[in-house]
Parts: sequence; structure tokens; C-alpha cells
Amino acid sequence: MLLGEKVKQAISASPFKTEDIAEEIGITPNNLYRIYKKDSFEIKYLLKICEKLELPVTYFLGEGTSISNSGQMQVAHQVGKNRQQVSTGGEDVSELRHQLEICQLERANLEQRLKDKEELIEVLRSK
Repeated sequence: MLLGEKVKQAISASPFKTEDIAEEIGITPNNLYRIYKKDSFEIKYLLKICEKLELPVTYFLGEGTSISNSGQMQVAHQVGKNRQQVSTGGEDVSELRHQLEICQLERANLEQRLKDKEELIEVLRSK
């Protein structure tokens, strides 16, 4: 499944409209519709979509996903029964920094969600 199709499904399952998400991430609805048909797009958009939908980045990223130096998401296509990785010229410092940023953002998101849940538990216990 295309990365864009996963994004489309997640938005469809959310209470938000495509127009709402497009405005939130700073693009036009037409550009978001174009993303739905792509297997690669800028990571900054994916991170903003994850934040708005309160989903971890790993929800969209699966086996065979890589991030190029330009910040593009690229997903490997399954050919027969073999998975082939999309090559972006090896892992260099820039690519590792991008991956680290993604992990740090996901961790911060999860920590905030945990904090919110703990506060909710305390409120419910006090009643």
C-alpha cells in the first residue's frame, strides 16, 4: 500500500476533513490529495499529520521505509515474494539525524500522551 494511501485512510478514520489537515500542515487540499497518490513525500508533512491525528510515526512507517537526505519518505515495493529496499546512497550522518529527530518527536508525543492519561486517571480517582 502506498504511503499516501495510509495517510488517506488515517485521515478518513479521523474526525478531521482533508481540508482541515491540509490547512494544519500548511498545504492546499489539492496538494494533500496529490500526496494520497504518492509513495514518497516530505517527512515534515508526515510529522505534522501524525501530530494532528495523534498517531505515532510508526503507524505509517513499516518494513522497507527509508528517509532520504532531502527528507523524502520512500517505501519499498514488494516484487514477487521478495522485499527490496529503496536505496538512498547509504546511511550518512544527515539521514541518521533525520531518523533521530523522528524518534525524538515520537517519544515526546508518547510522553505527552502518557502524562495526559496519568492526569485523567488522577481526576477519575478523585471523584
